[in-house]
Amino acid sequence: MRVKGFDVQVEAPRETGGAVDLVVHTEDGPRAIEIETGKSDAKANIEKCQKAGVPVIAVATDREVERRLREDLPTDISVLSVLDSNHPPWE
Repeated sequence: MRVKGFDVQVEAPRETGGAVDLVVHTEDGPRAIEIETGKSDAKANIEKCQKAGVPVIAVATDREVERRLREDLPTDISVLSVLDSNHPPWE
């Protein structure tokens, strides 16, 4: 599907297994977005994207999930919240 001029894949297969919630294809290559509810292994999901060489951000569905992600993930992983109006770091 195309969204605002970008090709977007939902539940896109990862080369390292499983699927990533969203992949946005930009001029600079693919970007992964993991939407985290706190019910999955966010760290493992993000590591799979990193192993595939795809930049990834995590989007938390609430403040508690955001707090846990910030504690559990490496500091080089951008963590956003759906409650914020921030833009992805690659813009």
